[in-house]
Amino acid sequence: MKNQENENRGEYIFNFFRFNKKEISPIVKEENWDGLEHSLSKSLSTSHKKRNAALWVSGFMMAASLLLIFVSRNSNNKLDDTDIYQTDFAQIKKVSLPDGSLVTLNANSSLKVPKHWSEKGSREIWLEGEAYFEVTKKIATGQKFVVHTNLADVEVLGTKFNVNTRREESYVVLEEGKVRLIIKESASTKENSKKSKPVIVEMKPGEVASIDNAAGVVIEPTVTKEHRYSGWVNNEFHFDHTSLLEISKTIEDTYGYKVVVNDPQLLQNEISGDLRAHSLSELVEVLKVAFNLNFSVEQNKTITVTNTTD
Repeated sequence: MKNQENENRGEYIFNFFRFNKKEISPIVKEENWDGLEHSLSKSLSTSHKKRNAALWVSGFMMAASLLLIFVSRNSNNKLDDTDIYQTDFAQIKKVSLPDGSLVTLNANSSLKVPKHWSEKGSREIWLEGEAYFEVTKKIATGQKFVVHTNLADVEVLGTKFNVNTRREESYVVLEEGKVRLIIKESASTKENSKKSKPVIVEMKPGEVASIDNAAGVVIEPTVTKEHRYSGWVNNEFHFDHTSLLEISKTIEDTYGYKVVVNDPQLLQNEISGDLRAHSLSELVEVLKVAFNLNFSVEQNKTITVTNTTD
């Protein structure tokens, strides 16, 4: 198989994010209780003593109900302000963002997007898994586009890129556009590392950045790796001395199948070349020939790999 020429496509790969629920402010809660108590006290001053207990019980029940409604509405409003897109294993989905940018969401991934973006401030999204972005440029306003992950935030002014958050290590590959990586503390303050780990990194076209918690961030030039990270958008796989171990991880992340190899030495076997596969069965058939190994797909979502002589 013959390697394809590089296309104009920038790529990034990053890790998982988490969201915390915003609690109701204690000040707001206190104001609600004070208002209810004042109204109840005013009403009780003109009532018979025998009605006091009933009114207070009723009042507290009403207060509890109002606070419950307030919390519920606040929670619903927060949910109504964002859209969450998810994909299953072996599924790819295209998502249009409020600014006209296009996202291709890879299998086993999720994306959180605000429903409305103002003309001021940054355009922000949160990703778990892998996605390919085609960002609409905001020349007039100069608005940044920010992808949030747990290892780094990616700021761009307009470009194409790939983000992968599946494993402990992330990759950023840039072919065109301007990109700034803001490395979070967990991946930028590791001690006793021989590699440079700046907090803010400016990337140039043609560079690849790898990020992990152990080594921080490392940037190096790339020529042939771009398709390797974004080919999935077109159901393509690009292998360049890619080991069976690496391919096994891709199968597990994309299709949800566990790869079991009877001989650990086989995991070091490598292949190079390009192929297109629209399903797991198509990919497995090609891998059988390329590696000259047996790939048995089991009903329990396991793929067993053995030597052809076994």
